[in-house]
Amino acid sequence: SAANAALNGVTLSGINRTGGTQTLSYTNNTGTADDGVGVNGGGSGSRVDNLETLVVNFSGHPRGVQGVSFVVSANQSNLGSSGGSVSSLTYTVFDVAGNELGQFYSFAEGTVTMPSQYSNIGRIEIEANSPAQARISSVTFESVALDSAAPAVDPVTVGYTLTDDEG
Repeated sequence: SAANAALNGVTLSGINRTGGTQTLSYTNNTGTADDGVGVNGGGSGSRVDNLETLVVNFSGHPRGVQGVSFVVSANQSNLGSSGGSVSSLTYTVFDVAGNELGQFYSFAEGTVTMPSQYSNIGRIEIEANSPAQARISSVTFESVALDSAAPAVDPVTVGYTLTDDEG
């Protein structure tokens, strides 16, 4: 639910196909496989579809998060190949400073895990390609913690000499 996400330092927002802010649709059928979040508008008012984007912001985690996985509801998604068309989601991963770490697409339903090299994640944008429809039912992650017991790194002295070749 939205309240549970906010308590865990995660905020969700929606963007329509032209870049405008869009409200979200939450479906909670008491723990069924149809539960999840979508973006209002587009082709279906309760799913991420038709070039809409679900933005998952980990702003409550100052050092970011890692080990992120999403569950895409198989009951409420049409991801995969059908009739010569591929329905997929594009995941764009940003660090806490807003720099893009990477991007990949997936037509997997069920659990989709971000590549392990992504750490200090501050935001993930999930965009549905034109024919895709999906509902995201959960996100799991680990907060990146400061290791205060780690020894400080000693400074390194670098020596150099400048030479003027032109006299």
